[in-house]
Amino acid sequence: MRTCFAVFALAGGLVVLGAAPVQAEPRFVGARVNGDAVSGPEITDWQDGNVRPKLDGKELFEASNPIRWVRDTSLPFDANPTAFVEFYGGDRLAGTVIAGYTGQETLWWRQPPHVGFTPAAKLDWVDASRPEGLRLQTRWLKRVVWRPRDDTRYAPGTAFFRDGSQATFRAARWLESGVRLLVDSESREVAYSDLAELHLPRLDSWPAWWEQVAVLTPNSEAPGAIAQFETIDGSRLTTSNARTTPLSRGGGNPEHWYSLIQPAWSLDPLFVAHRTIHTRRYFAIHEVPLSALEPTRIVQRATLASLGEPRIDRTVNGLWPASNGRPLGWSLGVHAFSEVEYERPNLPGTFRAVCGLDQSVGTGGCVRPAITLGTAGSNAETRNDAAMTGPVLIGSPSLHDSGPLALPQSPGGRMSLVVDPVLEELPPGADPLEIRDLANWGEPLFTLDPLACRQEIAKYESRAVSAWDGWTLDRSSSSALKLATQSDPGDPRTRRYWLDVSAPGSVIRLTRRLAIEPRHRWLLVSCNRFEKQTEPSVIQVLIDGRAVAEFEVPLRHAWQEAAPVLIPVDRFAGRTVEIELVQFSESAASRVEWRAIQLTDRDPQRVAVFEDEPDIADQLALGQGLLAVSEEKPWSGTSCLRLAPGERESATFLTTAETPQGIAIRGTPKLGEYRFVRFAWRKTGGKSIAIHFAREGAFPPPDTSEPRLALRYHIGRLGQLDYGNGLKIKDAPNENWEVVTRDLFADFGDVNLSGMRLTCADGESAWFDHLYFARRQEDFESVDPGRQKRTDPLQTASDEVKRDLLDWTYEPTRFTELISQTAPRWSSSKIGEGLRLWKQFKGRERVLQTHPVDPKTPCVLRSAVTLPEGKATRLKLAVTQFNPESDWLLKVKVAGEFVHEQLINAALTKNEWAEIEVDLSKYAGQTVPVELHHHPNNWSFETGYWARIALE
Repeated sequence: MRTCFAVFALAGGLVVLGAAPVQAEPRFVGARVNGDAVSGPEITDWQDGNVRPKLDGKELFEASNPIRWVRDTSLPFDANPTAFVEFYGGDRLAGTVIAGYTGQETLWWRQPPHVGFTPAAKLDWVDASRPEGLRLQTRWLKRVVWRPRDDTRYAPGTAFFRDGSQATFRAARWLESGVRLLVDSESREVAYSDLAELHLPRLDSWPAWWEQVAVLTPNSEAPGAIAQFETIDGSRLTTSNARTTPLSRGGGNPEHWYSLIQPAWSLDPLFVAHRTIHTRRYFAIHEVPLSALEPTRIVQRATLASLGEPRIDRTVNGLWPASNGRPLGWSLGVHAFSEVEYERPNLPGTFRAVCGLDQSVGTGGCVRPAITLGTAGSNAETRNDAAMTGPVLIGSPSLHDSGPLALPQSPGGRMSLVVDPVLEELPPGADPLEIRDLANWGEPLFTLDPLACRQEIAKYESRAVSAWDGWTLDRSSSSALKLATQSDPGDPRTRRYWLDVSAPGSVIRLTRRLAIEPRHRWLLVSCNRFEKQTEPSVIQVLIDGRAVAEFEVPLRHAWQEAAPVLIPVDRFAGRTVEIELVQFSESAASRVEWRAIQLTDRDPQRVAVFEDEPDIADQLALGQGLLAVSEEKPWSGTSCLRLAPGERESATFLTTAETPQGIAIRGTPKLGEYRFVRFAWRKTGGKSIAIHFAREGAFPPPDTSEPRLALRYHIGRLGQLDYGNGLKIKDAPNENWEVVTRDLFADFGDVNLSGMRLTCADGESAWFDHLYFARRQEDFESVDPGRQKRTDPLQTASDEVKRDLLDWTYEPTRFTELISQTAPRWSSSKIGEGLRLWKQFKGRERVLQTHPVDPKTPCVLRSAVTLPEGKATRLKLAVTQFNPESDWLLKVKVAGEFVHEQLINAALTKNEWAEIEVDLSKYAGQTVPVELHHHPNNWSFETGYWARIALE
């Protein structure tokens, strides 16, 4: 095959030598959307997102006629990387896959399955590096190449090994050191070092494209929304204007410009140097270049020539495509006879392409182009469904434009691009040798109906939120879902893009059935809103149809991640329950970044090493000391540790399957990293006691002289025990409990603590208790047995109140628990003067008592209400006030609008209770947010009472 290509290239070269001299091109050439050519020596102002870039003094992104493509002709474009990955959608990234991950390695931030990747080119910011490499999603992987073969054809579901053998497989699972392949009915594990290429099973091209567009341009209809970059290392990167930020490290010098981009398949941003990008292309979201799709069938035949594979954006021999003197921004290069078949979109729209012989063949070559819009597998030579049959084209000056061809609206349809060498009806003057039948399908583009395209993309938007994998998005929620691309405008080294979600005037409702195991203590909900340009959102949690919690989405500062919210679920242990999460969005700015929803026994803010754990003595198995769990006078909980003279240790005690590195100590700890340690200890007899830590599976050596490296806290001297110098806290231990809180980072720096040693160097016994690690010192407060707890108000109430009151709390975490006893699907997190649940009040049972938060802030009860279709539904309330002299204002808000307002006073409650009905019929068939606002009126006796909240 290579010999034939050499002959072909030589023939092409002879033609070029015989052509007229070609004048030097300007450095930058391109075209606008309407086809107007652009050119110039340099692009200016592309380093600043607030300034419009220009070429030859003219704006590239004019609103009426923006740039379609632009190419830097001074840069090489024909790189063939030796190792790379290819994605459905047409992208390629040069570099090497080095590891595989499930995406669930971090409890509080679920990621999609991905591979670790070392790029061939530097894609970090100038003064930064990512030694761990990039993280690339496996979802749209098409082909992974470690060592390329001679055959470049895509063979779906095939593994090619370095020893020359191959195997077909049905599915692949990425592992840290290799791939597990499902071969027939068994699996086979293969190391990366044994693989030459891995061709993943075929995906449907259109869903794969829409999924990526949903990530890149959520809810966007801006022209030029999709951006494609090709770089000199052979990479092709598809991103969007929303996920592209121009940067500069040196003002107006293009040598110092970068584009910060993030394709849908990358979990990390890429810093691409301006002078490495040879081609840029721009499309609206309803415009789909043919290069984004994978052919479903390729047919090639030749009598004399050895055919090259059809190539995207190149001729089959790797040249930049041009026909009739016109450079092509993107193309499909083929050699006749060629039929390349694609699946058609089932959307209204058109397809358009030009076809011509490549400029490299000069006046040689002869083909006839045709475009067919038929069914899968039909024969292009016999069928009569051609949408376009072009004229016979002789030589590169010939060029035919198909014009916009209307797409048939039939499911399962196919489109074929056919180039016929017309051997049987060769016209006079045509070159009889097929060797020069080298054709380009120039700028092939689907232009779809914008509204239909937007609706199609919306079907895939919920898949863009990895935290929702396994959860079902309510149908009504999906129609109201709004995704928005966000980025942190801070330090480029830490910048990234993410998706926020909102549903203004509606709700986002997720459901899932989960088995609560005995080990599960909490439902972890990790979500946040960025500190800038967002408004509050509220999350409600329901289990088996009853609200159990409500909380405001935590605020994430640029320098500190928000802590996940932990909802206790231990009372459901042993049951399979349906869990619902509802996001209430007041406006489009009520945006939330969802990271994870998991059942867990771990708190990422705090790690308990010992707080009544019964098996710790067995885990610290080495050493001569006698260690036992004792119930004798613990400092906290029900037990403590007693160590007789000697030591007990384990260098790997603090490592787990989820945290194989141990406890990560950092100066600015992220979730899952820590900075502080707290423990209680005391000593009976003797003068010394110590806690040592191990680093990465080993304790510091005995001759360690620097306390910062010794990883040890001690009191007194250790006598005969030689552990090197440590950090001495005081001279002599106490017989009574003493609590120690230390800043581990300040004491020992960045370190991964893998194990622990407890030491009683002398005397009778050393006692240890309450050993925790935490991100912040305030994270210890909730487990501190000495903290001041708020007295249950019911305990100090009068006998009369105790007789009639079921419960009374000031704790916001308990508000929903009490509300759900009267109104199961309702909740609140802010109530002034606490919440009371009365056994009876004014002749009604189980009555809720609420109060506004302050003179300007109402108490709000809320629920996501699903209204049956085709049926009239009414919200029925029974409410009253404290006494004839008091009053309060009731407002009912539905789907973001106030639909009812009424003053609750003596005039209305002549029979003690006001029965209020609100018609919700116009919302039939929808899931809508309903809020009951308890507003003050003159801030005097504002207490309100609720005996009924129901839908009928």
